[in-house]
Amino acid sequence: MSQSFNRTVKLSALAIALGLAAGCATTTDAELQSMVEQARDDAAAAHQLAEEAKAEAAAAMNAATEAQGMAQNAEGLAQAAQETAERAIERQERMLERGMYK
Repeated sequence: MSQSFNRTVKLSALAIALGLAAGCATTTDAELQSMVEQARDDAAAAHQLAEEAKAEAAAAMNAATEAQGMAQNAEGLAQAAQETAERAIERQERMLERGMYK
């Protein structure tokens, strides 16, 4: 995917440079070189932003994976607590029944 993005950026920069060169017949070589450099700079900035976004997405995925693990752990604890509560209720009911039969 990164190679595809790099290729797209390079082709876009080339297309912009060629379009500017074709559209401006009076453009000097220095101006054209400046435009090409600007297009290169813009492409590099876009690439940097894409890399930062990729890193942030990876961090978000790690956080989501960690949160999922914590949620599963909490669910297990809640189930264990529910089972403990049910056993305690059953024990109290048995004790109440024994008390009623005495």
